Amino acid sequence: MTGAGGTVTLTVPDDTTPHEARYHQANPDGSTRVIGRSAPFTPQRTAANITAPATAAAGSAIRVGWTGPNNPGDYVTIVPASADPGAYTRYFYTREGNPGTLTTPTAPGAYEVRLNNETSGRVLARAPITLTASAYAVTAPPTATAGSRIQVGWTGPNNPGDYVTIVKKGAPVGTYLDYFYTKDGNPGPLTTPPAPGEYELRYSTEASSPNPTLASTPIRLTAAAYGLSAPRQGKAGTTIQVNWTGPNNPGDYVTIVPRGAPVGAYLDYFYTKDSNPGRLTLPAQPGEYELRYSTEAASPNPTLHSLPFTVTP
Repeated sequence: MTGAGGTVTLTVPDDTTPHEARYHQANPDGSTRVIGRSAPFTPQRTAANITAPATAAAGSAIRVGWTGPNNPGDYVTIVPASADPGAYTRYFYTREGNPGTLTTPTAPGAYEVRLNNETSGRVLARAPITLTASAYAVTAPPTATAGSRIQVGWTGPNNPGDYVTIVKKGAPVGTYLDYFYTKDGNPGPLTTPPAPGEYELRYSTEASSPNPTLASTPIRLTAAAYGLSAPRQGKAGTTIQVNWTGPNNPGDYVTIVPRGAPVGAYLDYFYTKDSNPGRLTLPAQPGEYELRYSTEAASPNPTLHSLPFTVTP
């Protein structure tokens, strides 16, 4: 505030003891002096209330209405019934709307929806809510070919951030490989990893971290049959035809690389979806090479089958 007079806006403390407003003068030595004060006054708390359903499914989205002072930093959250004041999980600020949306925790039990003051940490209002267990399941064939495309059905609340993925059996919670969001369809498509072995299909959610596994089912991936058939040599810069055997999944391709090149390397290539046989233009530099059947399903793109090839002058 500058000048001989004016007005300022102050936030009244969340405290019902007597207060007064004071005018301070700053001294050159850094100290201050009170040169004016208001009459004493006692802050009165604004009525506050929470309106929420008495029960809801764990991991679901609920609408919560509120009545309160709507001060900067006031927020609505859901916490276990025994949580300390100031505790919070998912929340929304009251300034964002009334009612607001909360995603409930994934564990069933007794909870409270609370209106909290961020500055004091005081709970302004609360309402009990019981979260019931949701039904979760994933359904898919018990076996599939490694690197193949499968359809996976699911049962669940289909909340924002819910997804289905495939992971190695016993992988840490929150791990994922290929996945789809439940909002995108039921059943949904997954590309299985290219390595055979024991895996799990999991229904997970981004509602908390690490993303919890809400349902899972085992799946065994068997080795796919891969093969390449082509001449064993060709002149530099010419074109050859290559026949292939494989699952022809999205991202599968055939390429030619120098012999012993790193996994994922490529020169000229064609996608298996485009033709069988496909055509490759040989490198201009003579030498020892490999024809490779690879896939973009993992990074670096693994070599699933290879065939030695000589490029002649």
